[in-house]
Amino acid sequence: RLEKRAVTLGGYDENMMQYEILDGLTVDDSVTFPEAGLEEGMPTAVSENGMMGQSNSENTDGEVPVTDGDMPVTDEGMTDGGDMSVTDEGTTDGSMSVTDVGTTDGGISGTDAGTADGGTVYLQNGGCQMIIEMKNICKDYIQGKMVVPVLKNICFQMEEGEYVAIMGPSGSGKTTLMNIVGCLDQATSGSFWLDGQEISSCTENQMSDIRLNKVGFVFQNFQLLPRQSALENVALPLTYAGIPKKERRERAREALERVGLADRVDFKPTQLSGGQKQRVAIARAMVNRPKILLADEPTGALDSRSGRQVMELFQELNKEGVSILMITHDAEIASWASRKVEIRDGILEYEEVAAL
Repeated sequence: RLEKRAVTLGGYDENMMQYEILDGLTVDDSVTFPEAGLEEGMPTAVSENGMMGQSNSENTDGEVPVTDGDMPVTDEGMTDGGDMSVTDEGTTDGSMSVTDVGTTDGGISGTDAGTADGGTVYLQNGGCQMIIEMKNICKDYIQGKMVVPVLKNICFQMEEGEYVAIMGPSGSGKTTLMNIVGCLDQATSGSFWLDGQEISSCTENQMSDIRLNKVGFVFQNFQLLPRQSALENVALPLTYAGIPKKERRERAREALERVGLADRVDFKPTQLSGGQKQRVAIARAMVNRPKILLADEPTGALDSRSGRQVMELFQELNKEGVSILMITHDAEIASWASRKVEIRDGILEYEEVAAL
């Protein structure tokens, strides 16, 4: 699902401080390069009419909206003629990110400080953005003198608000991939951005903060504290976040109401059914208002009726705008997602987008 096309730049007009785009973009495409990504005298380059040039002073955030597609664009390097390659990374609404990897004579500097990967420029449509971007992610484990590769050059993107299922058999690497996405583990190599923040170089403390504030986890076996009530279990992440007790209890109660357990706030896990325990776990995952919800085999310990109720709850949350990444080996459970990705032997094999 990759599409690559070239953008040809003409000469640079010293008076107008702009390049002419000869071919490759339409008049509806608007491109903004961050300030640090251009030579002196060219703070930003914005195109709304097929030209690249200096931005107006009101544009300070390095982005400009486009009418037809929120597309990351990848500049693999320009030589003399100023050819810029544009890569469509295959998102469902045509979103692409533009990476300036370096040029020789094109007049645009090879490093864009201030962007997530040293040169990513976003063309936006309706505010959509990538919540997950992975490029060539590898994960190896050492067993004695042997190196065992588990993930092999994983490239994966997920938009904010998407509902994606990663499906694969036992031993395929899907849980290892989720551990990396959830900042529970680091990749051996490759680049990974979560909500625009590069994770590859984060320390353990930084990853802990990201887990607390940006990621909600739902596990197969619930992971509830048996001696604490449903309310106290849900409030636990807020305790770690330093939220005052009164607010903790209010937010935990609201989260339980949201998953249909307003009448079970004082019940301990031993007094709840499996489906109710998983709904408490979902409320706990959502109470800190994370950017993404990660679910690892969320119905694996449930009967079919309770499993369906949990999947219906996920669907409702996604309709409210919650980003959900679900790991499963069950094709029927994966079919609830709007997009399915299959992983085998540490390699992403194909994607399937649900019919509208």
